Amino acid sequence: MSQTRTVLAFAVAPLWVPLSVVSAVFLFDPYVHQDGGVVAPGIVSTLVTYIGVLTIGLPAFLFLKARGWTSWKLAVALGLAAGLVMLAAFGIVFGFSFGEDLGEQLKLLRQETLLSNAIAFLVTGGLGALVGITLWSIARPDRQANLSFPAERGIAARGEGNPGI
Repeated sequence: MSQTRTVLAFAVAPLWVPLSVVSAVFLFDPYVHQDGGVVAPGIVSTLVTYIGVLTIGLPAFLFLKARGWTSWKLAVALGLAAGLVMLAAFGIVFGFSFGEDLGEQLKLLRQETLLSNAIAFLVTGGLGALVGITLWSIARPDRQANLSFPAERGIAARGEGNPGI
């Protein structure tokens, strides 16, 4: 059952991002009914989100769970950090797609206003935190048994010292 919950969590939790992007396009783009509407932003945000969840979220989830670090606060912090990392990665890849080099992209980033950067950080960090807490709420790693090192747990529980390698 716990593995099913984990798979479900990694499938469902990231959907907050494309849902938010598509909603923002409908709310703030007056030309949404022209130019292909929400299809491209929806597809791009879905791809970027699942790439981030699979490359950052899943390894972190497995690492933390194996060590028994299953607090919801860690899920929120990790989600926020992953959202910011993916913002930077998306910006770099997006810039490369227009033929810009990394130096040009960093110069553009410095030229952006503090307010626009702060808003981008808050939105992407907030969405990352939302994905993290949703993933945690579905998977509930704090309620799952840690089966990664059962022999070591048994030795430690009996008080026989450090099982070491």
